[in-house]
Amino acid sequence: EAVEEANYILERVKQYNVTLPIVFDWEKLDDVPARTYGLESEVLTDAALAFCQTIEAGGLEAMIYFNVYYACYGMYLEELTDYPFWLAMYSTIMDYPYKIDMWQYTENGRIKGASNKDVDLSRLYVNYPALINGEKFENGLIEKGDIDFDGNISASDSRLALRFSVGLDTPSSLQRKIGDIDKNGMAW
Repeated sequence: EAVEEANYILERVKQYNVTLPIVFDWEKLDDVPARTYGLESEVLTDAALAFCQTIEAGGLEAMIYFNVYYACYGMYLEELTDYPFWLAMYSTIMDYPYKIDMWQYTENGRIKGASNKDVDLSRLYVNYPALINGEKFENGLIEKGDIDFDGNISASDSRLALRFSVGLDTPSSLQRKIGDIDKNGMAW
């Protein structure tokens, strides 16, 4: 079923220039019953993996969305580290101890044009549109060492490289593809 869903999405977006990953988002909504509630962690993890593999086989980037509860109890994230993570954790401080590529930090955001309704707001830590489209940066093309793709090695880049090297995090498939890090997780 996860493969069917991924293929459905691939069919619907094929005429568009997709500049962000296609996201596996499974969550339990309190007010909406679903037959998939109560899935075992192994089944949910397998579904996420099948979905992401199908999206990437279709030529697009895949990402996995989850909240802190599902990070701890819902999925086996260690089996999904080939894909970027999008974490929903409503807080003013990011204190999740593992690498994420996007952080949904509030469900009470306000933006112009949203009819004064609360909206989810997220921070994206990877410039996927530029990366996916091969756009150039001020210093030329994306180069080795541009872990956060800004053209400079920063303290956060060094911290991320250190987390890779000691095994606290693993690089995403996108980071592996562009060669920011070597097979041991070290920044070049």
